[in-house]
Amino acid sequence: MGRAIWAREAKGAGFDLVYQATSSIAQPDFTAECLSARNAGAQVLLPALDTNSVVRMVSSCARQGYAPSYALYTAEIKESFKDDRTWLG
Repeated sequence: MGRAIWAREAKGAGFDLVYQATSSIAQPDFTAECLSARNAGAQVLLPALDTNSVVRMVSSCARQGYAPSYALYTAEIKESFKDDRTWLG
């Protein structure tokens, strides 16, 4: 449901939706998603994942040299993010 809403509302929020994917919080790695998003030209990622999966996604993207901006829901943010240098690209 959220995916359909974002697809419908992205343009009105100032975004061009260039990539969407389905992933699992059980995934150990998000390299495929990172590469696909990068290749699609995504500059901002909005992962709908738990905090541990977000950390794995950011790490996966960083290993590929891909450093987009991340838009996070407040439920996805945890205190340790402020000390994680991976976010800086």
